Amino acid sequence: MSIQRKSREEMREGFKKRMQENQNKQEGGYYAPLFRKDISIPFMKCGEGYHTIDILDYIAGKNDPYPGEPNYCYEFYYYSNVGVGQGPILALGKTFGEPDPIAEEFARKQRDGADKDTLKALSPSRNPRVLYNVICCDSKEEEAKGVQVFHTSSYLMEDYLREMAKGCIRPGMEGLNPLIDFTDPIDGKSIKFKREGTDETTKFILHQFVDRPKGFVISESLLSKVFTLDELIYKPTYEEVQIYFYGKGQHMPSERSLNQNADQDIQRTEIRSRFDNPPEDVPDKVANEKVTSPAPEEKAANLCPSGHIFGKEIDKFPKDCEPCPKWKECARAAREEISIEKLDNKEPENKAPEQEPIKDESTTRRRRRS
Repeated sequence: MSIQRKSREEMREGFKKRMQENQNKQEGGYYAPLFRKDISIPFMKCGEGYHTIDILDYIAGKNDPYPGEPNYCYEFYYYSNVGVGQGPILALGKTFGEPDPIAEEFARKQRDGADKDTLKALSPSRNPRVLYNVICCDSKEEEAKGVQVFHTSSYLMEDYLREMAKGCIRPGMEGLNPLIDFTDPIDGKSIKFKREGTDETTKFILHQFVDRPKGFVISESLLSKVFTLDELIYKPTYEEVQIYFYGKGQHMPSERSLNQNADQDIQRTEIRSRFDNPPEDVPDKVANEKVTSPAPEEKAANLCPSGHIFGKEIDKFPKDCEPCPKWKECARAAREEISIEKLDNKEPENKAPEQEPIKDESTTRRRRRS
């Protein structure tokens, strides 16, 4: 059987393309499953020694908390070596504030009194991973590669940049911008740092802003080639995370199926909406007198990305509650819970309720950090 061949030039181009794809996969290394496979991502190689990079800004995409807004990096959390998958997978709860089977399992274990090691194994990464669009200035060859994606951990790079960007304002310098915009195409700064060690021993040291060469400007042609960083990651579905963690056909029931299956391991009380019609065999007054909470404890705990009890432990954990994307929903659930308790314990109807003093809403409304 003869094998059809293409022209020599086409074969060479095919070889180069496959080699580049394999190289990109290898550069992704352990974290490769976190990225989309349908896009060839030119990861920057960051070996031991000194490196100099220019970070380019871009417009955030649909996976970013602020889509359509300018950004210069993208951070995300992941699980490492959990369940049957035993590899990295995106943390839906901590990254997006969405339902997450592994976070739900963490909440179940926590309620059952699991030990610290068990809970730690089910926890997402403490520090987020971070992506940048960069021009690597280590050599002419590296710079000629154009825009590359720099993938590292926030504690190795972003934590330093945030502190370095806070300009030192001395007396008499109050009119200066307190922030150093190192990403500006014309007046920005390059970042120089040194990498020491590999794998678990890796550390970045000696971070500093350095002036770009005189007259150097990041061209519009380069800026037009930046990646929408948040759209480079692979965002699994709820069901995919279930299969990854429990194995196919072995996963725990999802929140969506718990209402439909009464014989599951996790039992739930019947949930009625306050807008539902009362049962025919119950008088309207009795049916409407007590409103059942729309969020039982099992479901409430699962909705908290950090594993706390949703709607009950709001603001008890400031480090988790302040930046939580579910805060407004949690606060609403907490208010509803308070209203339900008041209905349970209300005075008889023939007794006039005491009039409460009018409160200034502006003093009771919680203000989020900007």
